[in-house]
Amino acid sequence: MSHPPHLPNPSCSVPLHQSWQRLGLIVLSIVFGLIGGISGASMAIGWIWPDFGGGNYWLVSNVERATSRAELQEVIKKETVQKIMIVYSGSQKIGNVSYLNEKSKLGEAAVVGSDGWLSMYLPDQRDLNTYNLWTIVNNEGGNYQATKVLYDNKTRIVYFKIKGLSKVGEKEISNEQFKVIGFSEGEKIGSGIFVYQNGLWNSNFLDYEYFLTENPHLDSAPVRLFSLQNKNLNPGSMVINNQGRLVGFVMENGAVLQSVHIARVLPGVLNKQQIIYPTFMVEGWFSSEQKLVSDNNIIKGFLVTNVLKTDAKLLKGDIITEINGQIVENENLWYNLRGENARLKVLRRGKILDLEAVIKENIFK
Repeated sequence: MSHPPHLPNPSCSVPLHQSWQRLGLIVLSIVFGLIGGISGASMAIGWIWPDFGGGNYWLVSNVERATSRAELQEVIKKETVQKIMIVYSGSQKIGNVSYLNEKSKLGEAAVVGSDGWLSMYLPDQRDLNTYNLWTIVNNEGGNYQATKVLYDNKTRIVYFKIKGLSKVGEKEISNEQFKVIGFSEGEKIGSGIFVYQNGLWNSNFLDYEYFLTENPHLDSAPVRLFSLQNKNLNPGSMVINNQGRLVGFVMENGAVLQSVHIARVLPGVLNKQQIIYPTFMVEGWFSSEQKLVSDNNIIKGFLVTNVLKTDAKLLKGDIITEINGQIVENENLWYNLRGENARLKVLRRGKILDLEAVIKENIFK
């Protein structure tokens, strides 16, 4: 008679076999207990001491970063690419066939006006000399040409109007309406974003925010940038949030020029076809860019480093501390004041002065 397979070997001690079974269960319980204990301890430490293990992102931002690597929703991708066009410096021909060489690509452009105005990061202003030769294509194969360009020297963003062609070099399409991209509002550091380049979507996240402070600037034109975790990106690529809104354009150093700079000058582009900055006609720094110190005190305001007109009431070395009763902490105040008198409080050589100045429209052509 064969030995039943579910019973221990006849030479095996049943009590001993049962002891080994119990020991295995005990070891397994200990292992699972340790795993559960470590997980619980990690959660507790992350809640009590968020900076442990490498900064504020140790627990909370690990979740955010994992989420940021998820794919952008397909419906948002489809809607967004309808608002993006690719710009080439020109096309090339072999016989009767034209083709677009990737080496001639200038960048991705965002549709910012329903009547055909686009914006694009263009670091080399010399490319404007041949704008009438640009070839502009959308995701559906539509072909366009630039008819007018405006260049913002402060941000190196070019704005251009396009016309559509039914076929290359043939009849122009008139009164075409375009879908316009939206702008992101106040993206948080650590937020997951997506970079659109060469027709592909790459996940990334915003590392930190800073100002470009290489030189003093026109009082209403400080340059805000985001740093990305992955900086290996093509200049001119577009950065989009998870709602399909434009966060900004990638610059040569891998930083992101924020879309707020486009939103501020866009009314002048669309309505007057001009790049317009409201200004007191002075240059300098905001205290949010570089700390301002007077008599060993930290001062909030705008330091005047250069005056651009001869009849100015403001002088070099002045600190504008208030405009119409509001403390000057950032540049946003200037964009609410156009062509009107403003009441200023100015710190000059240790004394507070009350002045009036006119906000002018500085036009860049």
